[in-house]
Amino acid sequence: MGNTGDLTDTMAEGGVIATLIYHPEFLLSENILKPGFFSKTDNKCFFWAIEKLVASGVDNVDVVNLGNTLNSDLKIKHAMEQYSISSLQSYIDMAKNAARGTYEEYRLLAENVVTCAFRRELEAFAVSVGKECHNRELSLDDLNDYVTGGITRMAERFIFGGDSVLFGEKIDDVWAAIENKRNDDGTYGLPSKVDSLNDYITYGDGELTLIAGSTGKGKSAFFLNEGMYAVQRGVTTMIIDTELTDEVFLPRALANISGVPVRKIRSGTYTNEECKRVLAAKDWLKMQPFIHQYDPVFQKSKVEQMAWKWKNQKNLGLLIYDYIKPSERFGAADISQSLGIMTDFLKNTIAGGIGIPVIAGLQLNKQTGIVADSMKPERYADTLIYWKEKTVEELRKDSMACGNYKLEVVKNRNGATTGEDEYIDIMFQGDLMRVSAAKKHNGDGETDFEDVPESERVFNN
Repeated sequence: MGNTGDLTDTMAEGGVIATLIYHPEFLLSENILKPGFFSKTDNKCFFWAIEKLVASGVDNVDVVNLGNTLNSDLKIKHAMEQYSISSLQSYIDMAKNAARGTYEEYRLLAENVVTCAFRRELEAFAVSVGKECHNRELSLDDLNDYVTGGITRMAERFIFGGDSVLFGEKIDDVWAAIENKRNDDGTYGLPSKVDSLNDYITYGDGELTLIAGSTGKGKSAFFLNEGMYAVQRGVTTMIIDTELTDEVFLPRALANISGVPVRKIRSGTYTNEECKRVLAAKDWLKMQPFIHQYDPVFQKSKVEQMAWKWKNQKNLGLLIYDYIKPSERFGAADISQSLGIMTDFLKNTIAGGIGIPVIAGLQLNKQTGIVADSMKPERYADTLIYWKEKTVEELRKDSMACGNYKLEVVKNRNGATTGEDEYIDIMFQGDLMRVSAAKKHNGDGETDFEDVPESERVFNN
């Protein structure tokens, strides 16, 4: 038998705790650790306390929060009294030297802690199996059950999570969740602001909707409208923006809400009445469950941590990622692979893993009219929609009442797609950052924009 010390890594354990003291948000990503995986009791207690703080929405591990949490459980309190930690503040200060600065470094330490824990448990189980081999009262079947059962329990604890059950055992809960997401208007899940789009799709938990459009043609305005509409319905919404800083985004959001053009908001050249509307929009937005995060570089761990943070703290109900773009610039194969990895992550780790709808943007190739750089993102999406400016011919044929933009539903796992020469008519008012359903085109000639219902033309707060 090897040295027991070979099955522990106290430096890795200490590094994990030190890192979590200064980066508790790392626990918001996939958490592979449990208190029992630590070999030292004080590390078990510290991890338990930090995990408890993060679960309750606290993101500041200071001496007060940590101390109160450790003392909140008698067993933990008594266990910590065995250790000569003279000052919790001194411990926190010293931890700064051992704390890792990136999630990737932390993850390596955490994996080492889990690996050592598995090895210790496997060794202990092997010893127990050896003892049972000398137990003459056990039949072959009993001994086999003992071995396979022990291995299965270890696999569940360390690898598989142990949450797999027969589908029949959870079908009633699943059905209740489906019924709860039905809306009075006959839609399911989170509807779009564009009523005519709801005939094709709505945004469901665990689903990824991709919106593909050409550069500079209003994709971000569409996302803004969908985000503000969700917020109006009381849904906590986060836009992760790779293009617009807060300073650029805010005037657009205020224009959308107030009906005052972006250029006037930026320059301050609005009338007194318009000023009142802008300030009212600003005050309204300050009170809403809305997060705008400017983050030009895609980082999976950061996106996951932000999503879990707001899911835990404010019950995040919609994430909009604007937009998926290549993270490499040196060859078509690398770009295609990058886009596929990003889309897979948004679909399976964020939408599926957290259980929320995700809307994400893509670039359309101006020449081909299809998704640029790669077809891999389409593989992971539940729905793929093209956002396009109408051609001169379409504008002439449809009339202005039918809008100046269109949506084409080209892939839909949950319903119909738009057929050839079929599209959803959209009115896009760029100066107001407003997107709304337009009168449906039918080729019958000119009609008046006033025929379009007010609810379809104006963003109401």
